[in-house]
Amino acid sequence: MMPHRGDGERFADEGNSMNRLSLGIILLFLATLAGGCARKNLTLTTAPPDALLRIDGEDVGPGPIARQFKFTRRQPTHTISASRKGFKDQTVELTRDFLGDSLRIDLKPESRRITIQVAPVQAIIKIDAEEISRTPTALISRQIEFGVDAQNRWKPHVVTAERPGFKMARAVVSFDDPSPTVLLQLEPMRKSFTVSTDPSGAEVFLDDRSLGTSPVKVENEPFPVRLDNNESIPRTLRVIKPGYPEVRRQIAWDEGQSHYTVSLSVRTKDVRILTDPPRATVAIDEAQVRTDEDGHVVATLEFPPIAPTGELKTYTAAISKKTDSTEWEPKAMVIGWDDGQSEYSVKLREVLTRTVASVEPELVRGEDGWSVVPRARTWVAMKELTEGPGRPSPVQVTQLPAGTIIDSLTISPDASQLLFVVLQGGRGAEELRSQLRLVRADGSGGEQLLTDFKALDLTPAFSPDGKSIVFSSNRAGKRLSIWQLSVAGAPGVTQLTLGLTTDLWPCMDSDPQQPRLFYEARTDGRAAPRIYMTRLGTTIRTDLSALGGAQPRISPKGDALLFTVVNERSGKRDIYRMSDRGERPENLTNTPEVDEFDPAWSADAGRIAYASEPPPDATGAPNRDVWMMDMTRRDAPTRLTANASADDCPAWDPAGEAIYFRSNRGGEWAIWRIGLK
Repeated sequence: MMPHRGDGERFADEGNSMNRLSLGIILLFLATLAGGCARKNLTLTTAPPDALLRIDGEDVGPGPIARQFKFTRRQPTHTISASRKGFKDQTVELTRDFLGDSLRIDLKPESRRITIQVAPVQAIIKIDAEEISRTPTALISRQIEFGVDAQNRWKPHVVTAERPGFKMARAVVSFDDPSPTVLLQLEPMRKSFTVSTDPSGAEVFLDDRSLGTSPVKVENEPFPVRLDNNESIPRTLRVIKPGYPEVRRQIAWDEGQSHYTVSLSVRTKDVRILTDPPRATVAIDEAQVRTDEDGHVVATLEFPPIAPTGELKTYTAAISKKTDSTEWEPKAMVIGWDDGQSEYSVKLREVLTRTVASVEPELVRGEDGWSVVPRARTWVAMKELTEGPGRPSPVQVTQLPAGTIIDSLTISPDASQLLFVVLQGGRGAEELRSQLRLVRADGSGGEQLLTDFKALDLTPAFSPDGKSIVFSSNRAGKRLSIWQLSVAGAPGVTQLTLGLTTDLWPCMDSDPQQPRLFYEARTDGRAAPRIYMTRLGTTIRTDLSALGGAQPRISPKGDALLFTVVNERSGKRDIYRMSDRGERPENLTNTPEVDEFDPAWSADAGRIAYASEPPPDATGAPNRDVWMMDMTRRDAPTRLTANASADDCPAWDPAGEAIYFRSNRGGEWAIWRIGLK
């Protein structure tokens, strides 16, 4: 019988068993660390993503691929490789030490070393238009990357060699070319060209090689260059024709010039034409001739034979001169060989008049109502600026650039400033614009520009106190309306008339409480203009004239209006006067065949000035003059200007001693001042 084991012995055995189990686990863990089995879960990808993967020599296709890798003592690593056409194969050794849960293999593009040779001279070498040699070279090597396209075909590279004076050499290089060497052969520049002669029918030679009778064509001719400086080597073009001197001409590459014309020399002479007045314009056979520094016309003329008898060509010279202020009658003369004569003299006769163009705003009534259109007009102006013997001579006030077109004008109540309109454009209704300008009444100092050329601003007038002006403008739309603008510096432009009328020729009276505004208005339903009056600050307007009328001008006393009325039979205007309330209209001029307009009051209302245009004279040229009428002797008006130029738009000097007016005398539009006796 075996002895009975007590509890102490049993517990000792159990403790020993537990110790042995822990030791086993530790030994197993240490064995694993020392080379036992380990596992890793990885996701494999490539760049590019469609590359083929191999794991331990087994094809597994393109990524991404999720795979568990087992690492043992016998297989401590795994070999992962990726391959794709156009890229170099890439292999990775994966060990149990790899950290992370994914692995990407980046493939590098396939490359190949290419050697490029250039002959017969060095050149700048480019690959795909990118320079790889900054200086000319004959031999260079480069490692070039190659790729494939969407169809897995090798993408080629273009290799070029460039040098001035040679055609660009070009080659296409691919990865699978059998030879790594590219030879670029430079060739001289070649061109095809034609040669014509004047006259034709001459024999043409190139470096003593006959090309035939002109005109000739040469195909694909080389033009080599000097290798030391890249300059084209010139070649000699010779032209021979019986009766003409031989012509030799050097030609080269000449930027690829494809045509050459050779003129055979004929009998020539230098011609000098002396004109009175000097610096006249001379055209020989309708071609203008240059003028030398002394003002003499100089030309080299050829005199080829025009007949078998030996008769030589002749030329017709047309001589003329025209300046901004003077014109001379043109003259023609024949120039022949004349035994080699080189100098000719011509005297021109001065023209005392000239034509001057203008553009005038004209109101036209159409289906859509009234609109402003430009009216082009040509005037005759006298070169002479005075009024003739025994008459006072006017003084020019403005000095404007040539071609400036003045429209209407007015003078400030204190006689210090002139206000006038300058027109611009006029090729279409939408292009007609204007500008309001101020100048000193004596013409000194510069101009003050009150408006720009962004609208059509017309018919301005000063307020009686001279602090503001009223004028007509289309700045708010298609129609003209009346506006007010401060000339003392206050900002803003105020629209005074609203509605569906076309409004012009505003003027104000001197009522200190509530000034009245008088103006010409045109309604779409009527062909004739009306004269309206409205008090500033109100919208009520009064139609004053049963006759209609235009160009209203209120008397300085505020009791009467001057205006114009068109004669229905003749279409000409007369000057009328009526009360400020539209009563008792009377015709002051009563000349049905004469156009009279632009009325203006003197400061004391005792006299008026106006423009008068009689029917055209025998030459058909229109003419305007300024007249004055004493209101106590209306049957005997006085003609103030008698120059054959156009004078209009009179404005009184407030002192009553002079009248300002617009005139084109001298050939340009300007403002003039004439004293009164």
